Amino acid sequence: MKLSELSRRRVAATLTVGALLGASTVVLGATEASAVGPTANSVSVPAGGVGINGKGFGHGKGMSQYGAYGAALAGYNAGQILGFYYPGSKPGSFGNYPMRVRLTALDGGFLVLAPVGRASGLVATGSNGRVVRLPAVARWRLTPVRGGFAVQTPAGRAWGTVAVLPAPVGLSGPAVMRAEFGRRKGDCKNSYDAVFSGTARAVYYNGKAYYQAVVPIESYLRGVLSSEMPATWPAQAVRAQAIAARTYAAWARTRGYFYDVRDDTGDQCWDGAAGEHPATTAAINATRAGILTHGGKPLLAQFSASNGGWTAAGGAAYLTSRADPNEARGRSPYLKWRVVVTPQRFAAVDGPGGIARATKITVLRRDAGGTWGGRVNLIRISGVTSAGRPTYATMTGDAFRRAFGLRSNYFGFVYG
Repeated sequence: MKLSELSRRRVAATLTVGALLGASTVVLGATEASAVGPTANSVSVPAGGVGINGKGFGHGKGMSQYGAYGAALAGYNAGQILGFYYPGSKPGSFGNYPMRVRLTALDGGFLVLAPVGRASGLVATGSNGRVVRLPAVARWRLTPVRGGFAVQTPAGRAWGTVAVLPAPVGLSGPAVMRAEFGRRKGDCKNSYDAVFSGTARAVYYNGKAYYQAVVPIESYLRGVLSSEMPATWPAQAVRAQAIAARTYAAWARTRGYFYDVRDDTGDQCWDGAAGEHPATTAAINATRAGILTHGGKPLLAQFSASNGGWTAAGGAAYLTSRADPNEARGRSPYLKWRVVVTPQRFAAVDGPGGIARATKITVLRRDAGGTWGGRVNLIRISGVTSAGRPTYATMTGDAFRRAFGLRSNYFGFVYG
């Protein structure tokens, strides 16, 4: 079963100084060479490639899912698990408010809805308050038009327009909805559709069409939990995941976006009915409305698959850097991993005109917690151009991780 790291939470890849993917090349000089700090480590780039030894899967902030598994096996309950991973947090409650779930597979396109079961009673509502009652048909489509959306139904091989409504447009009724993606979503359960009970919503943001499933938070969680953690894991681990997921959703509603959460690893995996399981539904019901708070507000309950035995600091008092014995108890398969990156892949990192031959990889800064001095914050690839001129590219540890397919930014060049 898959843990969806693959989490996520949301650190943008920032490239600095030398530049990824087509930015200008930076000439290596004395100032750059002196930037290497006391916790840095380096390795030359041999013909056979550089062996990178790492720990963990994901960003390592907040709760480790394998750690929660190990803690539950050791007899800890959900409250104790969450207390370890979010120190200083307080229990709180959150109402069953609606969640606007962005259907990322449909960004910029159109929405096809196929009512499941009872198809009669659907209504489309525009932002001007106009309500259009729709006949019972097998499929509806919302298509972007200037300033709004056309409500359409199949007409032979084409689509016929029933009404044009100003954005945002809602489509609701007693039917269960199936939003058809037209292709595999590409992450989480990798499905072709999302089935849910609620309202479909079509909006514009910066001139681009987006679509949402609007469902109460407790219903939303049923489509999340088994996509984030195996439903067959110990009940206390799954309950901890339910509270963390609900807390994250409650926090996300405060961001002021045109949606509340994405349906992918950009926020939390949400797969509608495909994500439901009796065991995870039981965990949601057992923790109903329960969240974690800090300063009286929902906290940013980040979580990832595995922290490799050491949690990462997250810029908040409740996201600390500390040793995590629960990972070993849970026998995380990500306590140690190794990836070999070839010289050719390193040379391609900053595009044409940049590094033609990589010679050295140097960690410039770590977060000072755990093996190797901690997770990599900043790293440099040194080499020469095709003309033989020294050059380098500097990037964040997260950007380096993504560029070379590493499981986390917690790595070094010798086993720790």
